[in-house]
Amino acid sequence: GSIVNIEFDILGKYIAKLQSLK
Repeated sequence: GSIVNIEFDILGKYIAKLQSLK
């Protein structure tokens, strides 16, 4: 549902932030 989509959106942004730090 939308909750899952929001969770994936937050997770994706978190991963993108980690990748940018490398």
